[in-house]
Amino acid sequence: MPKANLDNWTVSELGCPDCAGVLRFISRKGANRHTVYECYVGHRYSTASLLSAKEGQLESTLWSTLVLMAHVEAACRNLLEEKRHVGGPQRPVQQRIREARAQQQTIRGIIEATRVCALAGP
Repeated sequence: MPKANLDNWTVSELGCPDCAGVLRFISRKGANRHTVYECYVGHRYSTASLLSAKEGQLESTLWSTLVLMAHVEAACRNLLEEKRHVGGPQRPVQQRIREARAQQQTIRGIIEATRVCALAGP
């Protein structure tokens, strides 16, 4: 994809949903006024498509975090079982299991409470 002329482009604080590169943007003038975002490698977005991609990233990240917390809980349960057989302090592991369960509930609550912005137009 050919690069756009960099005149009048402004660097944004947003990262590209596809490659995490820095996005720059330009606001188009005239009857078809809209903002175009582009990263260094050429991924391009309208404001609506950028928001949609970021919402998708957020959902994916939250679900990945929930699964990771479940893995931490499972590994702690395994460690607790080992400590019951070979000895060693169990209280810190039990505390971490409780924390991991509570964190999973919090993350699930965030996922369930999230309402994606309904967009009109492109």
